[in-house]
Amino acid sequence: MDVKMYNIEFWRWYLQNEYEEFQYLDANQTLITRAENIFDHGFDLDINLEKELCFDSSGNRYSLPEYIAVKNECDKNNAKVRIDVEYERWKGKRDEEQANLDYYRDIDNYRWYRRKEGGSVVVTEFDLILESIVEMWNADLKEWERSYEGKLRYLKFNKVIYKPFKFDPSQTHSVEKF
Repeated sequence: MDVKMYNIEFWRWYLQNEYEEFQYLDANQTLITRAENIFDHGFDLDINLEKELCFDSSGNRYSLPEYIAVKNECDKNNAKVRIDVEYERWKGKRDEEQANLDYYRDIDNYRWYRRKEGGSVVVTEFDLILESIVEMWNADLKEWERSYEGKLRYLKFNKVIYKPFKFDPSQTHSVEKF
């Protein structure tokens, strides 16, 4: 059976809209730590939105649809149907928001397009996921240096590929332009 993977933006939106305890999620958050463990009680559940998995301190692992099913007190198939419906609703809202933008994103294929007369042109076929900004003091130059770490995400043969990267300011023209 083919398992449908959703994207992180959808999961943030879904959890924020469905459950009061997730209202605090940041716009770029991919990991929720110390959430209520509805499977085994306590507050030791980590939810990885990118992998769609939940982990507890005992080493148990649950899918995000399983979590939603238990949270909504329904079976997993009903939860998946509801998630699919909400995903299409969310995607429709996203498409509507992007309808008049010069640049817009195809969230399923990690592509960015630019609108031009007569159609759209692909600008990129990947996402850059910025995970951290690292600042270090350079004693020789007596100034702070900044680098950026993250992952490049793209599709290859319908499979999502992640490649780590580390950029320093010279590779991004300047700190201000990055």
